[in-house]
Amino acid sequence: MASGVVGADELRRTRGAWPTGVAVVTSGGPGSAPVGLAVNSFTSLSLDPPPVLFCAGLSSTTWLHIRSAGRFLVQMLAADQHDVARVFARSGGDKFSGLAWHRRDGLPELDGSRRR
Repeated sequence: MASGVVGADELRRTRGAWPTGVAVVTSGGPGSAPVGLAVNSFTSLSLDPPPVLFCAGLSSTTWLHIRSAGRFLVQMLAADQHDVARVFARSGGDKFSGLAWHRRDGLPELDGSRRR
C-alpha cells in the first residue's frame, strides 16, 4: 500500500461510522500555504482501490489548489465544530488563521477533527 493511502478496513469503519455530515478537505504542500473547503458530499466509491468522491463548486478557487497538489486530507467534523464548518464554507481569505492545526504527512490537519 502506498504511504498515506487508507486501507479498505479503515475506510469501511470510517464510512460506517459517518453516514452524513460536514467534512473539510485540506491540501497544500510543506512549502505552500494550506487551503481547505467544507463539503457535505463526501462518499467512498469502493474499498479496493479506495477512491473517494467529494463535490466542490465550479467557481471554487480552493478546489483548483487541491487538484493541482494531487493529494488531500479529508477531516470529518464533530457535532460541536459548527464554527469550523462556517470558516471553511466561506470563499477567500486565510481559513486557517485562528484555528489550531498542524501538518500530517505534509498536509494540513485540523486539531479535533476525525481524519481520514
